[in-house]
Amino acid sequence: QMLDGAVYAKELRSAQEDGRICNVMPDHTIGVQAFFDLGWADKTSIWFVQVIAGGEIRVIDFYQNSQEPIDHYVHVMQGKGYTYRDLWLPHDAENKNMTGKSVKDILQNMGMPVRIVPRLSIAEGINAARMMLNRCYFDQDRCVEGLQDLRHYRYEVDPVTKIFSQKPLHDQHSHAADAFRYLAV
Repeated sequence: QMLDGAVYAKELRSAQEDGRICNVMPDHTIGVQAFFDLGWADKTSIWFVQVIAGGEIRVIDFYQNSQEPIDHYVHVMQGKGYTYRDLWLPHDAENKNMTGKSVKDILQNMGMPVRIVPRLSIAEGINAARMMLNRCYFDQDRCVEGLQDLRHYRYEVDPVTKIFSQKPLHDQHSHAADAFRYLAV
């Protein structure tokens, strides 16, 4: 079910109608890329993706949690049994914490293949995600929580005009949507 003002309503409806929300088996001959949105009080969200020759994008898994250190997410990733090609982090992963290390530093010290997503505006990222969604196949079981967040990611309503603004609402659904936007970028 989509909400009024849902950012990706049309694209996710097409994915459902086209049968692209289905059982998607990981191809163990292809490395997995993980796309993160980092949070502590907010959620840390991770999409697990394989890009297939010809441009097909297989969204094979999703995980999110909150108030967990980065080693928790590394443990979860290791437990999935995937071979990782790249871990894509937002620019704030380069910010140093109280120990003087960044999430990027910590993951690189663990031998993880870390990359930083280029910066684009939120609107440009949403547009990139819309253009990419017609090539995405989502695993209906492992991505159920992430898909639900994408369906509920919506624009704010202007309190004066009562019209949807161009700014997405920052709520419990926006973290999965931000990580998905990083995938598109």
